[in-house]
Amino acid sequence: MATVKYPIWLSVCYSMGPVLLPVYRTWRRIRGRKAGQEFRVLLFHDIPEYRMGRFARLVRYLNSHDSLIDPQTVEDLLAGRSALDENAGVQYLLTFDDGFESQARAAREILDPLGIKALFFVCPELMNVPRDSQRQEIAAQMFEGSLRSEHLPEDLFLMSWDGLNELAASGHTIGSHTGTHRRLSTLPASAAAPEIVNSADLIEAHTDKPVQWFAYPFGDIDSIDASSLASISQRYTYCCTGVAGPNGAQTEPLAILRENIDLDLSFAYQLFVLEGGMDFLYRRSADKYRSMISSIPQAQPARIS
Repeated sequence: MATVKYPIWLSVCYSMGPVLLPVYRTWRRIRGRKAGQEFRVLLFHDIPEYRMGRFARLVRYLNSHDSLIDPQTVEDLLAGRSALDENAGVQYLLTFDDGFESQARAAREILDPLGIKALFFVCPELMNVPRDSQRQEIAAQMFEGSLRSEHLPEDLFLMSWDGLNELAASGHTIGSHTGTHRRLSTLPASAAAPEIVNSADLIEAHTDKPVQWFAYPFGDIDSIDASSLASISQRYTYCCTGVAGPNGAQTEPLAILRENIDLDLSFAYQLFVLEGGMDFLYRRSADKYRSMISSIPQAQPARIS
């Protein structure tokens, strides 16, 4: 995968993780923020072999601090059936976008032995693409043509339906990431609605499990619009963004914020991000998204034929 080029100021922040983390933790203590009043959702994408050790380190760190929760816990919390343990500190839910084969491997090798249950958002129509054509589709849809297929890692493939069913059988939750990873804000409502709704139907047909979770592709505020959110609200109970920030018992289920975790960055910086150190960059986007959600008429979940 091509190397991401960050703005200079952001690259400086990334390199200062070991300094920023203790400063930020001190600032939080001074503010007197109560522990256990929020949960955060962590977002991962492809986890190739060379990143697997870094992923394992972060997961084991969170697990050793009893900080990991599963999708059912979040569902119970948002429905008012349970509450967060105020003495447990910030809790974290692990999620994965795109349905890469490497994610299924990470679940087998790292999550399952520890009994950790996560949430996997997949694009079922792309999963149906023959393996020898998948890299072209990944380049075209997930990278929108910014990368040629020959520039992608040679082992970058989507998981099979057997692999997805193994995840479901292991207790992980499966959600939709649209049918083909289209940027919803660029589509007319007539094209966006099938991407949103039919993808869940296809997943359910293969897994025989209900699909209540959705995460829209690309995740930023400019990749979603009101008409797409209306379709999402008619079919799903929960929707995850790619906008960072804390969640709590009062979070609107269709407005769950997530932190994108870059495993190529230092461990100290990863902790800085997942503890909320970069929230300030996303507050305006989070407020805009919540405003979009609040303008959607309440609707009972329904399917589009």
